[in-house]
Amino acid sequence: MTNKFISHSYEPSKNEKRLIILGSDTFFIGYLLILLSIVSASAIFLFLNKFLFPLALPRSAALNARLYYFNMVFLFGTLVIIFLIFLLFYYISKRNIERRENEGKLAALKVLYQSILNEVSLVINPKNEQDLFHRMLRGIVKSGLITASWIGRLEKDNTIKYIAARGSGTQELMKIKIKADCTPSNMPLAARAVCLNKTVYNNDHLSDPGMAPWMDFLKKYRWASVCAIPVHKGGEKWGVFVCVSDKKGFFSEEILKFLSRINSLLVHSLNELDLKKQLEEEKEKVEFLVHHDYLTGLPNRSFLKDLLEGAIRRSGRNKTFLAVGMIDFDDFKYVNDAFGHEAGDVLLKDFSKRMLLVLRKSDHMVRLGGDEFVIILEDLKKAGDYYPFIRRLSETLKNPFIIKGMERILNISLGLTVFPVDGGSPDTILGRADKAMYNVKSIKDKRDKFWALYEE
Repeated sequence: MTNKFISHSYEPSKNEKRLIILGSDTFFIGYLLILLSIVSASAIFLFLNKFLFPLALPRSAALNARLYYFNMVFLFGTLVIIFLIFLLFYYISKRNIERRENEGKLAALKVLYQSILNEVSLVINPKNEQDLFHRMLRGIVKSGLITASWIGRLEKDNTIKYIAARGSGTQELMKIKIKADCTPSNMPLAARAVCLNKTVYNNDHLSDPGMAPWMDFLKKYRWASVCAIPVHKGGEKWGVFVCVSDKKGFFSEEILKFLSRINSLLVHSLNELDLKKQLEEEKEKVEFLVHHDYLTGLPNRSFLKDLLEGAIRRSGRNKTFLAVGMIDFDDFKYVNDAFGHEAGDVLLKDFSKRMLLVLRKSDHMVRLGGDEFVIILEDLKKAGDYYPFIRRLSETLKNPFIIKGMERILNISLGLTVFPVDGGSPDTILGRADKAMYNVKSIKDKRDKFWALYEE
């Protein structure tokens, strides 16, 4: 019963007010009896003085005059007392109405507060911004006091984008464009709150001539009272938090203060989510730098073991072959000496980018350091299925690299080993690929191909 009463917001009816003023309270009976006693005594006294006393006691004209004036004073005093008592009662009755109104508003705040408390997890552990907005608005509208509530984000073009809404009419908000350009005098309350950077409200929204462009919408969904509070994020203007009631005069000072506290929770949660996101991004960056090469962005030596062990497990599970290759530049020292280490870094990055185009999505490339790289070719159906990779690599190496504005052909040496044909642990596989690479590198001046397969 309490929620049902509060959901309509307390406003005494005309009959209620009339009953209170006319004497619905117990204490008025006492005042009424006093008034009746005074009026009755005055009437009896006047009756006796007018009709009975003259018959029993002969009086002079002077005495009659004095009695007449006494009666008039008595009657006037009685009327004054009656009037003062009426004023006192009216004042007490009015205070009683205000007290009941305040009790209704306090009860309304209690319901609203309890609804938000039921969603207290929104400030403890929201998953993301949308989860935060959903929980918050659900708690507010669930109270039954707020007809609708929505949150909008201020975009770069000064439009307010609806990002979360709940309640009557919110589905049609997407059709209404709100521009917070801070120039027109008839801006919607949401735009005013953003522009003025303070809470604004209208307790008679349907009578506001400035709302004429949106009047059909407001009347259709009975948006009688509206409150808009600016939302800040990281100390900067971010958006607006809007609450709507279908009751005229709903937003009292107490309710506005409470909604302001809710907005503070919203701002706190947004900042917490931002901080959490920044920490996660920093953590990802650190983890990336730990396992990746700073220059090329490729996995580094510390990540190689995990990649290779995972590839070996998948090869055994899927009954496929795995090729592991060791790559080394033939003349990288000359590049560094002749053109500088900066040119060498550019060459390493350009080579890495080309290799990523040559490799498939299932393949991996690791930079060990300097000009040494490891490639892992997974999911080979046959032992010799590494040949397509060799052809693609050979084609890309035919295209010169640009070093200090000059074209230069890059020569490399590649040693390959195949698992499980050659067998072995990760260290053994890498050792065999390294041996095959040095074998082909040692004859670079008289070889007919830049790669070699491991042989016992």
